[in-house]
Amino acid sequence: MKKVFIVLIIVILLSVCGLILFFPFDSIIKEKIDKALGSDVSIKHLKIKWNSITANDIIIKTPSGTTFLQIKELKLKPYLLALLKKKLEIKDIQIESPTLFLTKNSQGKWLLPAIKDKTEQRQSVAFSIKTLKASNGIVIIQDKLKGFYMKLTDLDLTMESSISLFQSGKASIKASAKFNDRGSLSFKSEGDFSDEQFKGVLSIKDLNITVLRPYMKEDFIIKKED
Repeated sequence: MKKVFIVLIIVILLSVCGLILFFPFDSIIKEKIDKALGSDVSIKHLKIKWNSITANDIIIKTPSGTTFLQIKELKLKPYLLALLKKKLEIKDIQIESPTLFLTKNSQGKWLLPAIKDKTEQRQSVAFSIKTLKASNGIVIIQDKLKGFYMKLTDLDLTMESSISLFQSGKASIKASAKFNDRGSLSFKSEGDFSDEQFKGVLSIKDLNITVLRPYMKEDFIIKKED
């Protein structure tokens, strides 16, 4: 009897491995995700492994058709055992080479993606994220009404929480970036996303303040001190 059980376990494992290796789970799940996300979000490639999910060439658009966010690669690592308890716990989300476009049009309206209100919908699966990291990012801020343009490069961002990001509990944020022409900035903060109470330090080095001219009512002169 013991040998029978061992043979059955081996057959089951081989069957599962065969399904994972040869059955087109990636394309089937990608089709479901594309349908759920709608036309404003597109994913070019999706790769699913037993311990991670990787998506490539993600584009998020605004209702007006402009691009809000581009991501070269997003890698998600879930806790598989948590799914047995109807929990989707994400250990780590790694975002490689994202480009964020913060654009205000000539009518003074920020172009942002559409956000559906799901407050009345019950979640059958508890969802949590412990860590989110982004590297080699770019942020482009443009105000067409005022004629303002700023580009940040080499953006690195780390968000961590002992419980879950965007839920009640202590969380930390660390970020750094470079200005396109010269200078850099860094940011460190701790707080709670649930009540939006954060305290931190923002450091800006060698900012070319002339980029802020569209928001200044009067002319100014910059002098370099020895």
